[in-house]
Amino acid sequence: LNYEEMSKNENYKYIIISCEKNNSNKITNISYSALKMFGFKKEEIIGNSCKILFPEIFNNYLKNFFKKKIEQFKHDLIYQNKKINTDIWVEDFFGINKIKFLVPFKARWTIISTEDEKIYLIANLFTENKLLINSEEIQTVYILTDNELKIQNFSANAPEILNLNATFEYNETNILDYI
Repeated sequence: LNYEEMSKNENYKYIIISCEKNNSNKITNISYSALKMFGFKKEEIIGNSCKILFPEIFNNYLKNFFKKKIEQFKHDLIYQNKKINTDIWVEDFFGINKIKFLVPFKARWTIISTEDEKIYLIANLFTENKLLINSEEIQTVYILTDNELKIQNFSANAPEILNLNATFEYNETNILDYI
């Protein structure tokens, strides 16, 4: 699919992010399925930084990661006249939904250049399949900690499974208190 086709096709879970200097890291389009996954409305997302969809702890990593990939693509665009990134890569990621719970997914990233030479980063999203053992679904809890093991974010099922109480505080509670 090219950019125009993808932006009209709501069957895909995708996010399209601008890589233009004056509009860098801004979400230009997102599919209905991706909106549902993150719990946002389209008007809450379009035009905002992609940081809104990722835990704060990842901000520097993502900034450097995207910058490196985009610089390589621009080099290829100038010297090899490539309009689409052939170096497509898949990464495991954690996003955060509107109420700040972790959302695990795989992202298939591609960089493209449109006919008017604008550059976009496209993430095709794939959610994790459920873990089954002997035909029984096993619940997985995702917890993101900092270097000091203080909880930064967690998946929506964590409070119930870990019995987190009302006094829990992000950035203050150590994961070792719940193991």
